[in-house]
Amino acid sequence: MSREKQSMTGGAFSTVHDVPDEFASIGAAVDAAAIGDTVRIAPGLWTENLGLGEKGLLLTGTAPGNPAIVAQTVIDGSAEVAPTVWIGGSGTLPVRLRGLTVQGGAGALVSTPHWRRIGGGVYCESGELTIDHCRIADNRFGSGSAAGGGIFVGEAGALTVRASSLVDNRANEGGGLAVEGGSAVLRLVRIANNSADEGGGIRISAGGELDAEDCVFEANGPDQFDYPWLRGGAVFCGSGGEIRLIRCDLFDNHADNGGAVASQGYFEMRGGTIARNRANSGGGGLLILSSGAADLEDVVIARNWALWRGAAINNDGGGLRLGRSTVVMNGGGDVIAQSGNAWAEISNSMLWSNASGGVTMGNDLWAWSSDATQLSYCLGPEDLVGESNVLGPPYFITWRGNEFVLSPGRWGDSDAALPRSPAIDAGPPRLSDWLDWPKGYDNGRRSDIGIHGGPGGVLWQKKE
Repeated sequence: MSREKQSMTGGAFSTVHDVPDEFASIGAAVDAAAIGDTVRIAPGLWTENLGLGEKGLLLTGTAPGNPAIVAQTVIDGSAEVAPTVWIGGSGTLPVRLRGLTVQGGAGALVSTPHWRRIGGGVYCESGELTIDHCRIADNRFGSGSAAGGGIFVGEAGALTVRASSLVDNRANEGGGLAVEGGSAVLRLVRIANNSADEGGGIRISAGGELDAEDCVFEANGPDQFDYPWLRGGAVFCGSGGEIRLIRCDLFDNHADNGGAVASQGYFEMRGGTIARNRANSGGGGLLILSSGAADLEDVVIARNWALWRGAAINNDGGGLRLGRSTVVMNGGGDVIAQSGNAWAEISNSMLWSNASGGVTMGNDLWAWSSDATQLSYCLGPEDLVGESNVLGPPYFITWRGNEFVLSPGRWGDSDAALPRSPAIDAGPPRLSDWLDWPKGYDNGRRSDIGIHGGPGGVLWQKKE
């Protein structure tokens, strides 16, 4: 075998099998491959259903870095009522998909915990699967119970997705991705226009885990919009599940409850934005259910809407920790609502909801009690019960494309249009902003209140 027909894999050369130059189908190349080999696929429509896992193969397109070529290199699973790609079996070895579009899958029929179909595009039953520079799209279940329209990860599966997209997939649970007991790691992934009754973009349950960084969740949600069980437009975290988002943005998602996020498990978010999401009932941005807990830090929650309760957050009997965040311009029902046995610890955060752009605002806080809720170093429109809180308005300015920057009142030699924000240097005394302010910006080292304060405040200078 010549060097030109080999690739370096794991420090050793493996054989490259070309489709269609050497093999008429991807399946034939997979059958002929040895452990650790590469199957290289030319652009075209390949109507096949593939079983992988026991050989540890790399399936790759010819140009993974070229989105146009990726879109033209299509594995379509419509030939059978099955997943387009299945990973599992005894002795499963790591599998990699690179530079491919996976579409048209109908999933595997299983009987546990009840009869349903799972894993339309990709079913990772067991083993390690890495998806890199791929497009998982247009995998749609028909009527009946189904989970993981784009991808399903079982309890023995471990998924990593990088620089890829999950778009236009459909299932009852987890339109783009469902993880039940397994784990998923996402980096630079776009999750958009997926649909499900619960977890339009992603659903995590049965002790499953999701770790996502620098991802975008956009325009996910159920096809219908008027039933209370339609929860978590972008993300649903079931009991026992864990979700951690870092620098992720959740835009324009919708559901009846929890327009962006609904959680019965543990939901954590560090950095990023929850904005323009919509709930027909409660929790425009976030719904926390009775067994759930949410921990958010350095997050903007803005311009979300709910018809009844919690335009930004509806804490329906769970636990909420909110720190160094900006909650503004949310409309409809009460901006943050608490009920049942809910508790909350809110610190160094902006709680302000201007009726900007004609948005009708509700009350900023609803059903707070000093026993269940602790507020400290926060800015609000009225006196807040708690330690060292500040009365607004915050006086926001937009600077170099960054919203919700605090007005310094005077910038260099010119007077600003707004007074100096009372949120400047009003955070916890022992907490620093961790950045060097622009020349002439009247701001000390003490933390500001809101998204631009504390260690995460450096994020707002990214666009300088």
